[in-house]
This record gives sequence, structure tokens and C-alpha cells, in this order.
Amino acid sequence: MKIYYPSVFGDINIEQDNKNVVLSTVDLTVSEEEVLKEIIKKFVGKIKEPIKTYENTKVIIENVKIEDIHKFMIKKLKKNKLTLTAIKLKDGKLELVDEIKKEHVEKADSAVTTQKPTRGCPLPSITVQKEVRASTVLKEFLTQQQIEDFNKHRSFVSIGNYTHHPYLITSRWSLTIEKFGQVYDLVEKRKVCTSCKEIPPSEEMLAMKLSVELNELDFLNTPMSE
Repeated sequence: MKIYYPSVFGDINIEQDNKNVVLSTVDLTVSEEEVLKEIIKKFVGKIKEPIKTYENTKVIIENVKIEDIHKFMIKKLKKNKLTLTAIKLKDGKLELVDEIKKEHVEKADSAVTTQKPTRGCPLPSITVQKEVRASTVLKEFLTQQQIEDFNKHRSFVSIGNYTHHPYLITSRWSLTIEKFGQVYDLVEKRKVCTSCKEIPPSEEMLAMKLSVELNELDFLNTPMSE
């Protein structure tokens, strides 16, 4: 059985492997990394290998039950937030459960825990509000083709004003960000490492577009930050 804990920014997945539990991580948030450290501290002496990094790695905890790890992790991650936990049975049906138990591990293929939605009409988070405004501004400066590509793929192509290379500019909220990065040279088939994380994703895309289309040489020659 494999248990998923997804979030907006990262993931911790848990899987039972005989008597061991394997935790795999992807792009952890600070809070998720702290919880992972707490799990290791609680089950000290059961770690097969020392942890060099908590980022995109696997942690093996020996002689422990997956339901115990899950219960501890959810308590730490969710704290006072209400959650929903569902299991996917071997016949494909979904079933809500209060918590993962031994019988669930035996009859289900996978499980997931997510935050329970609240009723009402709360305003979007500040980040989402800013992104809505930023995407509106972005479209004011896109060609019609770029707008269509942005609406469909959250990416578009800009032509460099110096090399005339086409660059694929991708939102950091896009599913293809890991493959292409935020700026991808389609001629040289390489990522151009760059970012503006302090501004909304669409404003960041606008900054990339302006840099590529109007200031490419200076953009490419800007020293890399450490």
C-alpha cells in the first residue's frame, strides 16, 4: 500500500515494503522537511542509512507499520486543520476512513490525506489574487498566439532580439516546469537558469518575455547568482 500526502509545493509519499516503511520526498516545503526530521527522531535507531539530504530522496525506516508513520505525520503536518483521508480499494472503489488502520493496508492499494474544504466563499489567498492580476497584465503584452498558448499550456514562445532563437517561457505553476524550466532555448535545446520568485508567476513570465524579446544579450550575459 502507498499513502500520498500532496500539497501545493511538495510531497511526502509513504510505502510499506515488508517490515519497513519507505518515505520518498519531492520538493519539500520547510514544514514538511521539519516533520520528516521529527519522524526520524521519533523512530531513531531504525534508519538504514544516514540522511545526507531531505530533498528528492528516500528514507527507509525499519520494522515499523505504515499506519503508525501516517498517523504521526498527519498529526504534525495538519495540526488543528480538518482533513479527509480516503483509501482506494483493490477493485477501484474509494472509501473515506477516519485514519489508516491495519485492515485498510491489507485491502487497499493506496490512500491519500488532504485538507478538508470549508464551506462559504472565502477570498483567494494573496498569492492567488496577485496572480490573477498579473496574468491580466501579462496578456496585455502578449501576441494573440502567445495568449492562446498561455491559456492552453501556461507557456508561450518568445523570439530573442539578438540570437533570434525561439525560447519557450513557462509558468513556474505549469506541470511542464521540471522538463523545460522557466526559459528554454528551443534551438540549443537547453534550459536558461533564471527566476524571479518574489513576484507572481505571470509577472515573472512577463519579465522573462521582455528580457528575451527586448534585452536578450544583456539577459544572457547577466552573471549567475549563487
